[in-house]
Amino acid sequence: MFDNMTSEVGGPPNSTYSYADQKWIEGARFFVEGVTQLIVGIIGLVGNMLSIAVLCRRDMDLKPMFRQILVTLISFDIGCIIFNLLLFSLPLLSNSYSEGVFPYIVPVVLPFAQISLTGSIYCTLAVAIERYVSVCHPLRTPSDCTGTLSIIGLIVFSVAINICRFLEFETTYEHRVSEKVARSIYCTLAVAIERYVSVCHPLRTPSDCTGTLSIIGLIVFSVAINICRFLEFETTYEHRVQRVWDENKNQSDTINVTYAMASTTELRSDLVYSQITMVTMLLIGGIIPLVVLTFLNTRIYIAIRTRTQRLLTMSSKQRRDFDVAAVLVGIILVFIVCHSFKFFVNCYEVYMSYVGK
Repeated sequence: MFDNMTSEVGGPPNSTYSYADQKWIEGARFFVEGVTQLIVGIIGLVGNMLSIAVLCRRDMDLKPMFRQILVTLISFDIGCIIFNLLLFSLPLLSNSYSEGVFPYIVPVVLPFAQISLTGSIYCTLAVAIERYVSVCHPLRTPSDCTGTLSIIGLIVFSVAINICRFLEFETTYEHRVSEKVARSIYCTLAVAIERYVSVCHPLRTPSDCTGTLSIIGLIVFSVAINICRFLEFETTYEHRVQRVWDENKNQSDTINVTYAMASTTELRSDLVYSQITMVTMLLIGGIIPLVVLTFLNTRIYIAIRTRTQRLLTMSSKQRRDFDVAAVLVGIILVFIVCHSFKFFVNCYEVYMSYVGK
C-alpha cells in the first residue's frame, strides 16, 4: 500500500489530462482521500481505542495470551490509521501542512507506516494460529513464555523487513520559475493461530507469559523486517524563483523561495534493491499470511462444524472458544478479501519491474 507512494512524494507526475480533468481529479481526491479518509480514520481510532479499553477490563473472560495479541493487533492498526492520515489525508486538506510539514516527516513516517502494516498482518496471523491450536488441538498447552516470545519476534520481524525504508526517500530542494500574483497482517495471523489452538486443541492452555512473549516477538519482528525503510527517503530542498505582484511598485517582482521536498534516496532508486524489496514484501506481506490464514480458517471452520454437533457435552469454556473462533472466521475472511486487492497490485508491480516496462 505505502510502496505506491514512491512516485508521488517527489512531485506530481507528468499528466496528459486536460485542465478541466485535472481540476476534477483534484476535487475528487480532496473529498475521497482527504475528507472521507479523515472521517473514516477518526471513527477507526475511536473504535480501536474503545476496543482496547474493553479488552483491558478485569471481567473479560479471555485467555491472557489471546487478549495480549488482540491489544497488540489493535495498537498496530491505530498506528496504520495515524500514519495513513499523516501521509495521504492531511496533505490534501492543508497546503501549509503539505509544504511545511509533509516533506520533513515522510522519511520517518513512511517506514513506521510500513512497520505498522506488517505488524497488523502478522498479528492477525498469530491470532488465527492461537485459535487454531485452541480449537483443533485443545490438549496442547503452550508455556507462559511462548506468547511473549511470539509477540517480540513479530515486532522485530516487522521492523527488520522494513528497515531499509528509512533510506528510500529524502527531502530535496530545487530551483523553479513560477508566475503568480499574490498546494494493519502478522497480528491478525497471531489471532488466527490463537483461535485455532483454542478450537482445535482446547486442552492446550497458553500462559500469561506466552502471550507477552508473543506480543514482544510480533513487535520486534515488525520493526526488524521494515528497518531498511528508514533509508529510502530523505528531505531535500528546492530553490525556486517566484514571480509576485508588488502593490507598492505596481509591478511584478521576483523572489527566491526555498521549498522542502521528500525525495527517494539512491538506495530506493536502485533497481536491484527495489526488485528484492518488492519480492520480499510480496512473500512476507502477501503470499505467506494469506496462505496460512486460509489454511487455519478452513481448519477452524471444519472443527467448529464437526464439534457443534456435540455442544451438549462441551464445557462452557469450550463453547466460548468456539463462539470466539466463529467470529474470527468472519474477521479473517474480511481481512483476506481486503488484502487480496493489494496482493494483486503487488504481483503486477513485481512483474512490471522484471519485464522492464
